[in-house]
Amino acid sequence: MPHVSLLGNFGVNQVNFHAIDGATLMVKNVVALDAINPQMAARIVRPFECYKRFEPRRRELKRAALEKIATTPELSEETSEVVGKALMGQFEGAVP
Repeated sequence: MPHVSLLGNFGVNQVNFHAIDGATLMVKNVVALDAINPQMAARIVRPFECYKRFEPRRRELKRAALEKIATTPELSEETSEVVGKALMGQFEGAVP
């Protein structure tokens, strides 16, 4: 797993995070981080909150990533809350 600060910066990097495979990289690392530091995982997943602002293909990839995180067994309450709110659209206009 990459260093947490690298994940945080990756999440706000408009080029890399929004690349087609950016969400996949974030999912596996957020899930791994959640097992050892739930509060940090919840912060790292926040760039997904504004997924509805992107073009359809990337929007669907981000939504699928959120759903994959949401269905992770034993996901922490902190991460689950952020992911759930993002999926319900409570952060539509939020800026990560």
